[in-house]
Amino acid sequence: MDEIYKIITSSAFSIIAPLILGVLASWYISKHFFYKKQPSVLQLAKRLKNTNFGNYYNLTQEITIRVLETKYFGKWHIKSNGTITDTKHNLCWIRAPWGTIWNGNAFEGKPIAVNWRDASSLFGEGIYREYYKNTKEINELDISKKNYKKGNCTVTFANNSNWRLPTSLELETLHYKNAIEVNNRDEYSNALLALKTELFPGFKLNPKNFNVWSADQAGSNCAWISNELYCQSDEKISSNFFVLFVRSISNKEIEKERKLLVKQVVS
Repeated sequence: MDEIYKIITSSAFSIIAPLILGVLASWYISKHFFYKKQPSVLQLAKRLKNTNFGNYYNLTQEITIRVLETKYFGKWHIKSNGTITDTKHNLCWIRAPWGTIWNGNAFEGKPIAVNWRDASSLFGEGIYREYYKNTKEINELDISKKNYKKGNCTVTFANNSNWRLPTSLELETLHYKNAIEVNNRDEYSNALLALKTELFPGFKLNPKNFNVWSADQAGSNCAWISNELYCQSDEKISSNFFVLFVRSISNKEIEKERKLLVKQVVS
């Protein structure tokens, strides 16, 4: 005890003790009171294996539908829940890239750019497609276990959880066709631009946010992307681009939307 007393009462201890106490106090305060950096949306998707668009507003609210009929691109249903239906190809799209926040009426914030490995492992991987190919037949868009591997992250939005990364052929349904397929090239190009602006509200503000990955590889180190929903190119899988979600829908579901439209007109 005498030795301990001598140490405590020594001049050296009187200098060192406050330093030790200060370090311990700083550690305790930083651990329990300082702001901790929150994990990113990408980190949470990898960890939790599910993601959404920030909240679940409007999921129980009655959906209203507006019909958009086009000369070249068929009929579209623009819905108040943040989605659109392509009745020609039986596809339903979320109207903004992943990372934006749905507030119940519109999408806010900035989308998240990720590399293809992250995008495909989380949201779905298609096939190896060496050459660019236009899609002309609806049956080319069929998704099966043979040509598509489901991602390990569930995307929940608008009362559905079967959203996934689109294939290159599905993205092609939003693209410009070459001059051979279209008689009036300028009219077609202008109509496509007007359509994309109508379907995807954020497109006009920043088209580069719609440089989006497809689920299909284009080579050992490349995958297909959609350039501003205009045309496709093969890019390095280590590059960072955005993610647009799609899901396949049945004729029965489209018919249900048509009945809702009739109900809206009657009421």
